[in-house]
Amino acid sequence: MSETMTVRWTGGMSFTATSKFGMEMRADASKQVGGEESAPSPGEYLYFAAAGCTGMDVISILNKMKQEVSSYTITLEVDRHMGDYPRPITKLKVIHTLSGPNLDPEAVEKAVKLSDEKYCFVAASLRQPVEITAEYRIE
Repeated sequence: MSETMTVRWTGGMSFTATSKFGMEMRADASKQVGGEESAPSPGEYLYFAAAGCTGMDVISILNKMKQEVSSYTITLEVDRHMGDYPRPITKLKVIHTLSGPNLDPEAVEKAVKLSDEKYCFVAASLRQPVEITAEYRIE
C-alpha cells in the first residue's frame, strides 16, 4: 500500500499540506529558529499522530466491547537525545487516562495493549527502522 502527500513551503519556516480528506494542515517553527509559531511544529504533529492513532484504536475497541467512555486524555512523555542533530526520540511513554460509568479496567487494559502491540501503525513505525530515501528535482 502506498500513499502520497504533497507539502508546500508557504514562506518563512511555514509549510502546508492537504490531507486525503481535503483539509489543510500547517506546520511552523519557533521564533528561535526563524518561524512565526503560527502552527504546530512537525515534531508536535508526530507526537499528535502517535496519540491520535492509539486513541482512535482504543475508542474503537472499547466501543466494540460496549464500554462507555465519557472522557479520555492521552499524555505523551517524550525523551529526545539532546546531543548532536538530529536529536531523535529515545523514549515515548503513552499515558491513557479514561473515565466512564462502569468502565472495566480489564477492557481498557486489553484495548490499550491491542492498540500498542497490533493496530497503531504510527507506534509500530516508530519502533522499527524505516527505509527513507531522498531525491531532489530542480524545475
